[in-house]
Amino acid sequence: MNDFLACAKVCEANGFRFQADLFRAFANDRCVVHVLLEVKEGFDVRLDTTEGGEPRCLFLDRIQAQHEALWLNIKAYREFDILEPCDYGEESELDLGAIGDLSADQLSESISKILGLEFRFPETADCPRPIFPPKATDQQMIQIMLLFSRLYFYVMETTLII
Repeated sequence: MNDFLACAKVCEANGFRFQADLFRAFANDRCVVHVLLEVKEGFDVRLDTTEGGEPRCLFLDRIQAQHEALWLNIKAYREFDILEPCDYGEESELDLGAIGDLSADQLSESISKILGLEFRFPETADCPRPIFPPKATDQQMIQIMLLFSRLYFYVMETTLII
């Protein structure tokens, strides 16, 4: 038995399950980790997940990492200016191509259905921010996020060799 497995047994016996899992992962000289990355400016994670993020946290559990990324994306859509990457055309009209494939009218219709109330997606740069109602539930925000191509956080799997 190597030192990592011995430490895992001690941790497990004392109720430290996460630490035990970590030591067991290291015992094999390789450790699969799930890296939570924050997206760099101008990077569309749905088109390319090979580069473009800055590591924020490591997880041994993929589901836990994806849950954290989802929660952080919900928070970002609530608080960040998602219109920032849109190039402004003539007369301050927004070019929504930077954040998705839908027009402002299509987004208005879809978001209104999701929220169950009348919602008008901004068409110009001079609109109040953040654009989504603060009372939107997390489930509604997830559905809204799926209308866009931009994520702020994502998870990538990699192997650490020890």
